[in-house]
Amino acid sequence: MAMNWGVKPATTAILTLADIKAAADAFERGEVNVFDALDAIAVAIEAYEATAREATARPRRDAA
Repeated sequence: MAMNWGVKPATTAILTLADIKAAADAFERGEVNVFDALDAIAVAIEAYEATAREATARPRRDAA
């Protein structure tokens, strides 16, 4: 999932949780095996963490 920090961080966290839930649901339905589900969860978390690091590394503009 490509994250856009133009939206609030809480929204991005909720979208990450939705990705995790989708992976768990796919496993429950038998569409993917446990390794693929865990990989999808790990990818969602890593994408969130990378985006959070990038957002905190950006210099903030001063208020006008």
